[in-house]
This record gives sequence, C-alpha cells and structure tokens, in this order.
Amino acid sequence: MAQKQMKVVIINGVQIQVYALKVLAAELHRCPETLRRWEFTKFIPKPIFKTMDGFRWYTQEEVNMYKRLYAEEADNLRNGKKFSNTKFSERLFCETALLKKQMLGEIAAEAALKQPKG
Repeated sequence: MAQKQMKVVIINGVQIQVYALKVLAAELHRCPETLRRWEFTKFIPKPIFKTMDGFRWYTQEEVNMYKRLYAEEADNLRNGKKFSNTKFSERLFCETALLKKQMLGEIAAEAALKQPKG
C-alpha cells in the first residue's frame, strides 16, 4: 500500500501537519533509503514523529531545518569535503532536540488551553 505524502495528526487535541520521509528526501535530493540508512547509523536523528508501524513523519519545521542545514554545508561538499566530515549531523541533532522541546511544549500549552475549566 502506498503511503500518503502528507497527513494531519492530532496529538493531545492539537492538529499537526506532517510529511512522509520521501518528501524530505526529495527536498534534499536524496533517496529515502539514504535517509533511512543515515538514521540507522545515527548520522541523522529520528524524526519527532514516528508511527507505531515505523513510518517516519516530519513537520514542516523539520523539513525546513534539514533544507537549511543541508544548504549551509553545500559549499563544503562542493570543495570536496566528505559529508560525514561536515557539521551537518552535529547541528541537526542539536537543532532537532531544541525543536522537539519547543514543539512538545507548544502542544502541551495548546492542549491545556483546550481543557474545560472547572
């Protein structure tokens, strides 16, 4: 069965639009298998959202972050530096941790606002 490229998930009553791994791969001009291998070897972090059946889903913020960091390393790659010798992975882990903390905090705050007062 083909996986949709985008869907809306609801976490604690908050709707979040997420994108399939193949969307992120296309944005980075890589194949999905490369990103799976990078995740397996811990070159990139696991996505913030991963379903129980193992599908990886990325928020728009994650996609934008990957694209930005990838683009910032493009000069190093053009100058012959190996991708594994750049700061891409290290920066991605740091920024993903911050984004996850921020997103989960926002979800909790929104969910709290939706709770009936009593």
